[in-house]
Amino acid sequence: MDQPCAALEGCHCRVYADRPQYCRQFECALLKGVIAGRNSPTQALRIIRSANRRAEKVRDLLRALGDKHESAALSIRFRKTGKRLQTTEPDAETADTYGQLTLAFHDLNLLLGDAFYP
Repeated sequence: MDQPCAALEGCHCRVYADRPQYCRQFECALLKGVIAGRNSPTQALRIIRSANRRAEKVRDLLRALGDKHESAALSIRFRKTGKRLQTTEPDAETADTYGQLTLAFHDLNLLLGDAFYP
């Protein structure tokens, strides 16, 4: 979910209406696979649903750990939560939830890297 773009504010593009041509022409790897016939639209939709479920799991775990920054990117929320938990000695339940979050975040990133990023 990392976006090295200066126009990204949380999960929203601040310059979307006036975005550069590169952004207008961008096609994710999943779309390119459908266009090339390597994936069917049905397979692509299944992958998108899986990514959405994984992202929602990460959101749920972040909420369980007290994160309320719903408009921020998941990567930023994950890093801030980790830093916050490093400043205290978490109880067993919090540590377990953070472990689940770490695995869920990694699982989401693996899917995004495999399916969406060229």
